[in-house]
Formats: sequence, structure tokens, C-alpha cells
Amino acid sequence: MGQPTTRSDTRRTRIRRGQLLDAALQTFIENGYSAVGVAEIVARIGCSHGTFYNYFDNKRDALDAVLERELAELTAIAELHHPRPRDATEFTGAMESLVRRLVDYVNERPDVLTFVVMEAPGVDDASLELLTDAFVRFGQLCGQYFRQGIADGYLREDLDIEFAGEAMVSCLLGAVLPRMLDNTAELDVEATVETVAGFLCYGTPTV
Repeated sequence: MGQPTTRSDTRRTRIRRGQLLDAALQTFIENGYSAVGVAEIVARIGCSHGTFYNYFDNKRDALDAVLERELAELTAIAELHHPRPRDATEFTGAMESLVRRLVDYVNERPDVLTFVVMEAPGVDDASLELLTDAFVRFGQLCGQYFRQGIADGYLREDLDIEFAGEAMVSCLLGAVLPRMLDNTAELDVEATVETVAGFLCYGTPTV
């Protein structure tokens, strides 16, 4: 009968899996997915092939795990933050906060976003579908801001929330595209926030 799994064992497992995901991601970014094998991934952190296969079936399985982790973090940026805006000024501030979170993420990890958004979808149809689903989810979360704005009287009642959410995703991606295309190009956070949030909030009583 085997020894029961302890909390420390679970923590070590989580840490090692995270290290392998970090190694896979950075190796994919630096060399391109197709040029990377398991050997390059494990060499990055000095572990064995056996350790890698304890967590993933193959390189493609590791890519799925990388994308799921990064897309979940990216999608979380659009989660509604409380407390609920009490007036139009606070509603505009909530939109500015959303834009700022995305710009900060891109400024900190441009190479990651470039790989996830521009390179990984070309691996196969499954990767493209994973990204598409994440963008749909991101748009739905963005749509919650507009839904809240309509409910509180800051936006027109006839606003198409689904379209607005999709447009918001496009607007946000367009704003950070220069950083994705050139990872050395620093985004001006405040100027980007002011421009994008101003566009998204056009029509609120304070704008």
C-alpha cells in the first residue's frame, strides 16, 4: 500500500509542473514551436525526460497546457472588478483600469503575448480553436462592462452588447499591436489608456 500524498508533495508537483511550463514557453518563444523537442525543454531546467513525461504526454500536450495557462491569465484581465461604479466618472475609471491592466501585461510580457496570439494558432486547428474560444470569452467579459453601463444609465439602451464586446477586444488588441510586433517598443501606458478608454466610453455623460 503506497504512502498517502501529502500537502507538501502536491506543492512540489505544482511547482515542478509550473517550471516545465515556463521552460516550454520560453523555449517555444526563442526557437519556434516546430524546432523544439522535449530534450530542449528539459535541458532548460536540468531535469530528465522521465520527469517531463510524468506531467505531459508529449510536446503538443505541453503546448496545450501553456496556452490554457496563459489564456486564462489574459482572460482574467477582463474580469469585472468591484465595487460597482457609483457614477459615470467611476464607470469611465473602470474602463481605464481594464485598459491599463492589459497594457501593463503587454509591457511586461510582450514576447509571451506575441507567441500566444500570433504564433501558436499556426501550429494546428486545435491551437487556433483554443485561441478563438479565449477571445470569445474575453469579448463576453468585456461585454459585461457595457451591460453594467447600460443598466446604470451611462450608455444607450440600444447598444449591441455582443458587438461592443467584440469591438472592445479588437480595439484593445489594436492598441497593443505595436508592442507585439516590436517587443522593444515600449507602450506609453497613460497615453494608451486615455486614448482607448476615451474611445470605448464615448457617449457616457462624462465624455
